[in-house]
Amino acid sequence: MVKKMLPFAAVMALVFAGVASGCTPEARQDVGQAGDNIGQAATKSAEGTVEAGQKAGAAVKEGAENAGEAVAGTAHAVKEGTKEGAEQVGEAVGGVAKSAQKVGAAMDLTPSVKGALVADKSIDASTINVDTDATAKKVYIKGTVPTAAAKTQATKVAQAKLKEENSDYTVVNQLTVKK
Repeated sequence: MVKKMLPFAAVMALVFAGVASGCTPEARQDVGQAGDNIGQAATKSAEGTVEAGQKAGAAVKEGAENAGEAVAGTAHAVKEGTKEGAEQVGEAVGGVAKSAQKVGAAMDLTPSVKGALVADKSIDASTINVDTDATAKKVYIKGTVPTAAAKTQATKVAQAKLKEENSDYTVVNQLTVKK
C-alpha cells in the first residue's frame, strides 16, 4: 500500500512543480511545501492503514483461536456427557436384566414346586398354592391340607425340588390343617 501511495505523491509533486515553474519564487516554495505535505500525508495514511490492518488481523486471529477453544470445549463436554449418559443407561439396563433374571427364576420355581407337590401321591395338592418372592428368595406354600403329616410332607417335597433346581430359595410353609 505504501509503494502505491508514493508514486501518486511523486506525480502530484511533479504537477505542482510544473505549475510552480511559471510562478514567483515564493509561490514555487509554497507549491513545493504543499507537495512535501501531500507526500507526508500519503505516507502517514499508508502507515495508518497497515497498522489498522495488522490490528484487525490480530483481532481476527484471537477471535478464531477463542472460537476454536470454545468449539473444542463444547465437543469435549458433549463427548463426556454422552459417555456418562451411556454409562448410566448401561447400568440401568444391567439392573433391569438382573431383575428380569430374578423374576424369571422365581417364575420357573413356582410351577416346578407345584408340579412336584402334585406328583407326590401322599399329598392332595389340589388346595395348595405356590407363590415365589424373588426379592426375598422365598417359596411360599399356602392353602389347606387334611393332616399335619401332609403339611410336613409338602415342606419336604418343596425343599427337595428347590435342592434339585440348585436354588438358594427357602420354603415358607403357610399351610393350614383342616379340622
